[in-house]
This record gives sequence, C-alpha cells and structure tokens, in this order.
Amino acid sequence: MSRKGKTSRCPMHEMLATTFAGRWGRDRVLPGPRARGGRAGQGASSNVRRNGARSRHRVFAGRDAALACRSNGPVPTGALMSLAMSKGMRMSKTETVVRAGHISLLALLAFCGQAQAGDAQPKVSDPHFKIAPGYLEQSDLPNSLVLLGPPPEADTAALARDEEMRKATIPLRDTGRWKLASADADLAFPQAADNFSCAMGVKIDSQQTPRLYAMMQKMLSDFGLSTYGVKNKYNRIRPFVVHNEATCRADQEAILRHDGSYPSGHTAAGWGWALVFAQINPERADALLKRGIEFGQSRVICNAHWQSDVDAGRIMGAATVARLQTDPTFLADLKAAEAEMKAAKAKRTSQMPDCAAEAAALSGQ
Repeated sequence: MSRKGKTSRCPMHEMLATTFAGRWGRDRVLPGPRARGGRAGQGASSNVRRNGARSRHRVFAGRDAALACRSNGPVPTGALMSLAMSKGMRMSKTETVVRAGHISLLALLAFCGQAQAGDAQPKVSDPHFKIAPGYLEQSDLPNSLVLLGPPPEADTAALARDEEMRKATIPLRDTGRWKLASADADLAFPQAADNFSCAMGVKIDSQQTPRLYAMMQKMLSDFGLSTYGVKNKYNRIRPFVVHNEATCRADQEAILRHDGSYPSGHTAAGWGWALVFAQINPERADALLKRGIEFGQSRVICNAHWQSDVDAGRIMGAATVARLQTDPTFLADLKAAEAEMKAAKAKRTSQMPDCAAEAAALSGQ
C-alpha cells in the first residue's frame, strides 16, 4: 500500500478515541474522594468545584494521547503524566471501577506504543539506503524473514561454495574488473546512475532524465531496507573480515564491519534497478539485466560479500520490484520515465561514461 490513504498502524487507536470521547468527551468530571467529615454528596460537589479544571485537563491530555496514537506519533509525556500522576486519581474504595478504567487506558496506551515500535524502521548501518524516502512503507516491503532462510552454516556444502567463489575472484584483484567493482560499490549519486548508463544506452542524470534519476534514489531506499530484517537477525560476518583481507573500497570497510553481510543490499539495488530499467527501455533489456547480474557479482569480486549473500540479495530486489508494481506513485513515475527515455534516446546530448573501459572489464580483457 502506498503512503496515500494510509491508515494508522496502531490497533487500539479507535478504542482509545471512543473511550476518551464517550467517557470524558462531554466535560464530565470524575468524582473525587468524600470530604473528610462530610456527607458523600457534599464531598463530591465540593470536589467538582475544586478539581473541575484539573479533571478537564485530564480530558484534553487523554485526547492528546489518543490523537498521538492515531497519528502514529509518540504519546506525549504530558498526557501520560496527567493520566497517571494527577491528584484527581486518588480515589476512594468505592471508585475502584473508575481506577480500573484508568489502569486499562494506560495499558492500552502502552500497547499502542508497542505496536508502533514494531513498525519502526529497522537499524540501518549503510547510509546509502537513507538517501531519499522510498515509495513503500516499511510494512509494505517484502519480508526477508519470510522469503529467506538463514545464511550457510559452518561445514556445509553451501559455505564451501561461498569459499570457492571467493577464491575464484582473487586473480581479478587490481585489474579492470576490480576497478569496476569499486565503482559499483559507490551507491551515491551521480556514480550510481553512471554505473547503468552504458547498459541503458543513454546517460542517466538529473538534466536529461530527471524523473528516472529521482526514481533510482527512491527505489534505492526500498531495495536496501528490504534486506535488513535478515541482516539484523543473523549479522553475518563478511569475507574480508573472516580472512583478514582488504576490499576494493577501503573507505567503506569501517561501515561494512558492522553491517550484516547476508543478504547483499547492493545486489538487491542493482538487480532491482536492472529489472525496472528493462521495463523502461525494453530494447536494451538483455544488456541491462546482464549489467544487473554483474553489479551483484562485483560484491564478491570486491571481497565485501559471499556468493550466497548476492543470491539472496537478488531475491529481495525482485520481490521489492514486484511490490512496487502495485504502488500508484511508482507506476506514474514509471510511465513518465518511459516517455523521458524515448526523448533522451532521440537527443543523446549528455556525454556518456567510458563504456569501452566498462565493456573491457566485463569481458575480462
């Protein structure tokens, strides 16, 4: 579901709103304790005169709490304090029902806070995935905890495959392919757009293809965030850490050491971009999909990821693209980007990256 028309995630907000509106929404004042030495009726009347303003304050504090829950925001501290700490809550034994009602409301508020915390953004270590707000709400992203199993365990054929794939890339270090892997590791813009410009046949930039350029940044957040459920659960150690080696990007290693290896967020982004680009420019679909595959393999060549991380990243990238196909804002941008691409192919005014060097690196020359 897109942000448009999104309802509150708090499962108790209607109950809270109904309770506050029904019980205290008509300036009704809660009865206080009987005045010492007086009759019950006199004590209640006296309490109304003395504490009416304070009790009405609790009404509005309660409404604030309900509205905060409804808007998916934090419950104001003042609202909780007014409900839990005001003197008007010191009631006699004959008013245990009212006290129980207060306790139940506090429990509902706590439940609401827990529900909101469950929908909070996951811990994201890689700053690349915070470049721009994505198309999808966190709750609408594909769930990596459902789609993926755990990473390979020790002494398994799957882990042996990971090690063999790592060893196979060692001869590529300090070659043109290693240099391309270093460029692919940069998800900042404009480099991220340049990485796919050759395959697209048109330079992707903010001047010639502004809608597509902005789409890439929004999708990047969706692709990256889709991987963090499993990333944070397993926090798999990366190959360069296991083997005490370097990567193709020394400037990123401090972040990578504390960011789970499985699945690969870079790969999810690269494969997801390639799938969407193939929709926008179907004439170049094979070249774009091939570049998307190589973008993921760059992570193994860079010594930043295991092959199983890359394989899982492609699953999350494809799953996110499937979700994006149901988002009205994304579909509108997709249609605009298709028209933009046709115009750009007709003009071809922007200078392309060094496509010959990229082709040579990918061919192993």
